[in-house]
Amino acid sequence: MPIPLTRAASNWGGPEEALIVFSLFIEYSHCMPQFFALIAGIIHVYIFLMESLLWGSPKTNKAFGVSAEMAEANRLFAFNQGYYNLFLAIAVFLGVGLSFTEFAIAANTLIVYSSLSMLGAALVLISSNRKMIRPALVQGFPPFLAVVFWLLKKII
Repeated sequence: MPIPLTRAASNWGGPEEALIVFSLFIEYSHCMPQFFALIAGIIHVYIFLMESLLWGSPKTNKAFGVSAEMAEANRLFAFNQGYYNLFLAIAVFLGVGLSFTEFAIAANTLIVYSSLSMLGAALVLISSNRKMIRPALVQGFPPFLAVVFWLLKKII
């Protein structure tokens, strides 16, 4: 039987635990933009593999909702789009790598610009076809979090 929310909240302990959680968040929040940017980069490498190397396979066709004929007709477009996603991922990986060096401005520029590009592509996907909300969230939520945590890092 689930614990009622009010009882679970009262068992949590109160302000002491909240202060501990908040202090842990502050302590590790400097890594959160890189963490979510890495997740976004990994997702975009996966998208590259599907669009450029696995395009036309039954699993990829099903994932993109296209027939074999439609996949063949769009092979060159998908190949090009896959490399676009790979280059965004490479920029994120380079930015994350540079963020632990003296090149912090370049790192922030790469991470934020690439994350905003990924987020923009997800928004275009949603606006062009409302049925694509799930893939758009998979593609766009990690870079959104990377930007949000980057902004929080600048504020805190």
